Amino acid sequence: MLLRWLGVKAFNAYIESLLLKDAFERGFNVVILDWDGIYKEYLPSSNYYGGESLPSLSPSNAEVAELIADLLALSDPQRHYLEMAIDQINDFKDLPGHILQSDTDIAPALARKIRDLFSEGEKLISKTGISYKELGEKLKGISIIDLSAIENAMLKKLYAVIIINFLAKYYAENKREKLCLLLEEKYLRPALIDRIMQESNISLCNF
Repeated sequence: MLLRWLGVKAFNAYIESLLLKDAFERGFNVVILDWDGIYKEYLPSSNYYGGESLPSLSPSNAEVAELIADLLALSDPQRHYLEMAIDQINDFKDLPGHILQSDTDIAPALARKIRDLFSEGEKLISKTGISYKELGEKLKGISIIDLSAIENAMLKKLYAVIIINFLAKYYAENKREKLCLLLEEKYLRPALIDRIMQESNISLCNF
């Protein structure tokens, strides 16, 4: 399996759409993380997920803790406490309130950092959502994940990174299938994406 990485740089959306159609015709599943909601116009027959139809994702406790810590640049004590708190809750939406109940010095600042993630993200990231295997099976053909309706910038990044992590795990297990993933590198830390791919033993190809 080869994960094709297409960074949005010189090409406009129309040209990119032509390249993505070509990748699909060559046997790749295509997933577009559409930051600004522009690709549906150019790929009207694609599988479209946006607004209320965005899939609810159920990452593991460890995944959520690690990705939040990386995105928010948490200190080591905050990271450690976050990991413990996630293990003690029934769903991710309960996390800020649970942290605030603690009498530790780091709790108020940590709760403030993550509060907005789960007030808007209650339906997007949930322990009752779909697994990485279910997402991989769902996103066949050409699929657009329209992120433009997610108002919180950090939640948008977290949701996108969880999708990337899910797809990396799915395609690492299903090596006969191929994925072309379109994302805008300027919104995500390349080092974090590289780490996800390396841990999944997935090759990256820029074109």
